[in-house]
Amino acid sequence: MTENFFVGKLEAHFRNEGCFTRREVGVGYGIADLVLFKPNKEKIQKRLKHRQHIRLLNENYFKVLSLITDSESKKAPTPLSSIEENISVSSQTLRYKILPKLKKSGYIKEVGNNLYLKINGWLPIGKELVAIEAKLHDWNNGLRQAIRYKTFAHKVYLAMPEQTAKSVNNSQREMLEKYEVGLISFNPESMKKTVLVNAPSRKPANPHKRDYASEFFWNVEVKKKASSLL
Repeated sequence: MTENFFVGKLEAHFRNEGCFTRREVGVGYGIADLVLFKPNKEKIQKRLKHRQHIRLLNENYFKVLSLITDSESKKAPTPLSSIEENISVSSQTLRYKILPKLKKSGYIKEVGNNLYLKINGWLPIGKELVAIEAKLHDWNNGLRQAIRYKTFAHKVYLAMPEQTAKSVNNSQREMLEKYEVGLISFNPESMKKTVLVNAPSRKPANPHKRDYASEFFWNVEVKKKASSLL
């Protein structure tokens, strides 16, 4: 059995449970084998109302948005100089790439000479992101990789085949609990999934990476199902 086959079957299981899924999500610090997404219906509908369909697949977009006054707040717009002072990208990248892209795509508007407001109210579009690292054998390496996903995910799991997962001893389970990483046992033949160690829900360490990871789910499927989401 290959790892790709294992992940494919695991993804199929979660999709049968009604989850939105995406394989190989990378926002820095490694690439998660599988990510599950729980959407926020109200915020998705608000974003659709603003016709903000373009995906923002770069963390810097969200860093910039976090620095700009929201149009719904009725506060003073944000001057360009303030954005430049508080972000690590070059002034040229900000002025000629990031801001024009956000403006053209309808995420911000210029309301005066170098004064900006964001048209938001929808961040974050997800209620929860669950990142899963799949390993057939290498438990230690799987744990190290899974820990990295805490930067963007609310929950993190290590998923292993049923027989391999059963061999995880008490001290290893304590290590998982110490680093807040859950353990999933999965049999791709019977499609039986068992959660052996529950992962606690926590705030992602980096909200910009959380929003960046959520953008991988800003697709036709989520938009079509927005009206029927719970």
